Amino acid sequence: MGIANRLWDDSVYLPVDVDLPQPAMAGQLLTILRLLDAPREEQIEGVRAWLQTNEPSKSLQISLERRGLGAALNQP
Repeated sequence: MGIANRLWDDSVYLPVDVDLPQPAMAGQLLTILRLLDAPREEQIEGVRAWLQTNEPSKSLQISLERRGLGAALNQP
């Protein structure tokens, strides 16, 4: 378990019929995908799969690049 797991409060209370907001940081996305502690290649593939159906915000793009996951933004 990374330190982010202990410091990030993922308690979001929304009505059942409302979708969660899109992640703004790489750590949030990796937590949602359950890939926070996965090997880098698995993280990149998981992010690529997520990006096929989602448009990342500018802050998420920057966060992915800073976290070393910028390769996921460049679809093969």
